[in-house]
Amino acid sequence: MARYVLQLCYIGTRYAGWQSQKNAVSVQNKIDHALSTILKQNIETIGSSRTDTGVHAKQQFCHFDYEFPLPDTIIRQLNGILPNDIAVQSIYQVPNDFHTRFDAIYRSYEYHVVQEKNPFWYQKSYLMNRKIDLDVMNQGAELLLQHTNFKSFCKTKSETKGYNCKLRYAYWKQTEPKHLTFYISSNRFLYGMVRAITGTLIELGENKMTLAQLQDIINAQDRKQAKYAAPAEGLFLTEVKYSCDWEKFPCWK
Repeated sequence: MARYVLQLCYIGTRYAGWQSQKNAVSVQNKIDHALSTILKQNIETIGSSRTDTGVHAKQQFCHFDYEFPLPDTIIRQLNGILPNDIAVQSIYQVPNDFHTRFDAIYRSYEYHVVQEKNPFWYQKSYLMNRKIDLDVMNQGAELLLQHTNFKSFCKTKSETKGYNCKLRYAYWKQTEPKHLTFYISSNRFLYGMVRAITGTLIELGENKMTLAQLQDIINAQDRKQAKYAAPAEGLFLTEVKYSCDWEKFPCWK
């Protein structure tokens, strides 16, 4: 039995997130179906990150086990079956104990806010033409970096072994005229954490709260205090980082 890792990307607009579901179409459903069709046996993948409904991924990984060598044309075959909003970029054969979720050392996200109507960012950003203070949002992001417990930004029904996360960075930048981007990276993220943090920082930038109130929200360790989660369509998973050297593994591209 061999273990393989797929690197893929997708636009999440039409999907109920990454995770397979019985009563809704997910990205994982599409990947598993395509692999099962080509390899002629039931294939179930395990993903590196469980993106929410409507969230996109510039880089996502998943692994699966299969007892035979993969055909040379596997990527072309997969992309021929998959819809146009999901693409497999490469496949690696990895050690059998490699795990795409648990072996990741950090993950990074971007959140896009556009401040004027832009059809090229439709369903890939949050359209918000209200005035917003970028400087104070970055002050709020700096405040977050001083903490490790993010229970106030975790969905209440989440099953987690703890609420501590080590943020690598968190900051806002004006990337284009009328376009703001939030960058955040951590060793792990809680369920709904990025959208809750983003929404709270946007409220800070709209002068709906103060930095002192943001500090109170963090200290409260209560999801009810951070009331606003930014809409899913502006969020992109951009990188999942591992300590391994991918170039050492057999690869299909």
